[in-house]
Amino acid sequence: MQRCPNCRARYRDGEICPRCGMELSRLLQIENRLRTLEQIAVRSLLVKDFYLAEIILRRALKLQATPMVHSLLKFTRQQKRRRLKGKLSTHYG
Repeated sequence: MQRCPNCRARYRDGEICPRCGMELSRLLQIENRLRTLEQIAVRSLLVKDFYLAEIILRRALKLQATPMVHSLLKFTRQQKRRRLKGKLSTHYG
């Protein structure tokens, strides 16, 4: 988090905005969870587990629709389609 979502003050450290007093701990937890899900999705992609990556990225999307999550989800779906086309051409070639 770079800024307080309430007053837009720069975020430094801590769970309370020094300017407006807004409680930020829940937002910080969500942000940390999002980063963890992104890391798990990337690891899944590295081992070509596209189905798991998509499940994880859909969970991440529910937390926050970041450009990173959208990009990874798009890539994952493209790879799943390619894999499916490859399997179909092998069987029905």
